[in-house]
Amino acid sequence: MTAASGKARVAVVGATGYTGAELVRVLSGHPAVEISLASSERWAGRPISEVDAGLGDGGLVLEKLDARAVVERA
Repeated sequence: MTAASGKARVAVVGATGYTGAELVRVLSGHPAVEISLASSERWAGRPISEVDAGLGDGGLVLEKLDARAVVERA
């Protein structure tokens, strides 16, 4: 958890696949969770809402998986 927000920060790997997208949907509505990173090899660089409108409009941009980025944002 981060001290400032009191929310657990999570990364979703494969955020545009079936399971990843469902996880993003569930976690996006959870009051104690902040999605700090969402990865997608195919859609990297695009807003997640552009790939799937049902995944929200919070400005989350998809990224290629980078282990350092996951650790830095945890």
